[in-house]
Amino acid sequence: LLVIDATRPQPAATNLALPKDVPVITIRNKIDLLQETPQMSGAEVSLSAQQGIGIDLLKNCIKTLVGFKMNTEGTF
Repeated sequence: LLVIDATRPQPAATNLALPKDVPVITIRNKIDLLQETPQMSGAEVSLSAQQGIGIDLLKNCIKTLVGFKMNTEGTF
């Protein structure tokens, strides 16, 4: 997880030091200060941790990244 402050411009090379073979979810935090709505686009999630908005999108993004599939069948 790469957490960035949505209220501050980020250099284009923010994640260059991260390993290329490791999936990265970029989290744009503090969207409440910009009056933005939570959203998910690919592996980028915009949210406000303080307000708790967009956390469900982050959970869904993580589940998608790790290949989680909801099993609706019982164990019998």
